[in-house]
Amino acid sequence: MRAIFLLLASLGLAACGEQATTTTTEKARPAPALMPATPAAQPTLAAVPLGAHFLQTMRVGSTALRFDPASNVQVDTIQGRFLQITAPDSLPRLLFRTSRRDTVWTELLLEMPDNLNQGGDITQSTITFSLDNLDQQGQPELFVTVSQSDVGGNAGREDWRWINIIDLTHKPLLLLSAGTAAESEAYPQYAAMHGSPIEAGEGVSGCSRRISLRRHEVLIGPIKTKGDTPECPLTALAPGRYRYQSGRLAWVGK
Repeated sequence: MRAIFLLLASLGLAACGEQATTTTTEKARPAPALMPATPAAQPTLAAVPLGAHFLQTMRVGSTALRFDPASNVQVDTIQGRFLQITAPDSLPRLLFRTSRRDTVWTELLLEMPDNLNQGGDITQSTITFSLDNLDQQGQPELFVTVSQSDVGGNAGREDWRWINIIDLTHKPLLLLSAGTAAESEAYPQYAAMHGSPIEAGEGVSGCSRRISLRRHEVLIGPIKTKGDTPECPLTALAPGRYRYQSGRLAWVGK
């Protein structure tokens, strides 16, 4: 929760050192206006082809996928070929198999961008994915989105979101690992309790961008910031359309 307390300090709040133990609710307020990102976050030159490398994997047999009911581990089979394992206070695990008859699964050791969630705790986490045959050859590519949060009771929360794009045709090939959101919010009630009320939008800071798939292309949007965000941890990528060709994603235009 370091970013939240730094944000509170910048708003003139005294550090109280106490741990919140109850949850409060607040009325919905208008979303903060998005401001243009700093020039450093907006590349103006066409990007060279993005680098790609093989993703680390681990083979997992069926016996290793049997969990004690008391562990609160949830195992979901998706489309017969993918397995999602969710456990409290940890990132979800994603496994796949080539055929529905396979008894051994391959776990994808997803790569989080190094500049996200430095030292943050994970109190909530979800994973979603979709398939799109970007190069229209072999197996469809896997587009994975991971969302994780560090929720600090009444004080506020920090949120991160990142994606992996993986070619599963042969040995899993990671085409892109990139952050799409790094945001924090200080809750108005917490600020008001300490004598410094926050106006709508003042307690929100961070940056985000949209990365999506459309018509066999990867679309990368510009970085946008919220509130007082002097530095955005998202890696600079040239906004525009990318196509999968010759084993990597290449920028092909806006």
